[in-house]
Amino acid sequence: MARILVVRLIWTLVGLGLVASVPPSLAAARTSQSAAHLSGKKVRKLRKELLHLINAGRAQRGIPKLTLSRKESSCAAAHSRAMAAQGSIFHGIPGDICIAFAVAGENIGEASGTPLAAVRYINHEMWAEGPCPRACPAGSALWMLHGHYLNLTNGAFHRVGLGFAIASGVTWLTEVFTN
Repeated sequence: MARILVVRLIWTLVGLGLVASVPPSLAAARTSQSAAHLSGKKVRKLRKELLHLINAGRAQRGIPKLTLSRKESSCAAAHSRAMAAQGSIFHGIPGDICIAFAVAGENIGEASGTPLAAVRYINHEMWAEGPCPRACPAGSALWMLHGHYLNLTNGAFHRVGLGFAIASGVTWLTEVFTN
């Protein structure tokens, strides 16, 4: 397995909102030449593996499984390509969410190595944040330390979009959760 060299993880949780149009920066990223193209077969394999890992973690905690949303996955992939093109991690909510929602969350990350190893590593690090040891109000410093985990275990989320991009040996991941 390839050695994972770098990982940066950021999270966010959005409350009530309306779907916004995709920002021009994301639309441009859809045609970006800087990110390597992943074949449909490779994308399906990555999505299947990551969805399995997420749902296995939720099942261990008695939380219902998430359903993969193709439309959300397309928007998540556009965001991953935008991050890869800029070479940095950033959030794009609510523009990354392309279906109606009341509650949404976004996990993003990047890691080097093979795409499958990188996705597994990012997922592991997100789960490793663990639950808050005590009440963590949204936006608090404690909440920020556990945000990926909180999104992964949020029972209000029923759908997930999973998007990937590869650039210079780095896999960029976007997970978009909606109710």
